[in-house]
Amino acid sequence: MVAANLPGPVSYSPNDIKVLGTIDSGQTSPEVEYSRPGLYRAFVFEGHGKDCVDITVTGADGRAFVALADSSLTPIASGIGHLSVNLPYHGPDIEAFYILLKPTSSRPARFTVHLTKVPASPKPVDATR
Repeated sequence: MVAANLPGPVSYSPNDIKVLGTIDSGQTSPEVEYSRPGLYRAFVFEGHGKDCVDITVTGADGRAFVALADSSLTPIASGIGHLSVNLPYHGPDIEAFYILLKPTSSRPARFTVHLTKVPASPKPVDATR
């Protein structure tokens, strides 16, 4: 699954992000109000490397830039309104990931975020051994 990679930062600064809470697979966030230019809104979720995540951002007020970053705020993928990405594998432990968003225009806007996560498939057992 491929996500659009748009020009963007090498990493995000915590000073430029307002974390609104956590989101779990299958959930849709409460409506996010966006009125401060330059500041990303973010939701945090937990996942394992190689999980497939589908993130959709919708709103009646316009389109949104959406990005996925790891726990160190290093970008993984970005796009407009939707991402479908396999999470990077950093080991077997569960990790925190950030969904960042902001409008594509400078006007105030409202958006919701929906997250769907499909766990990575286990390695098939080799029945010939």
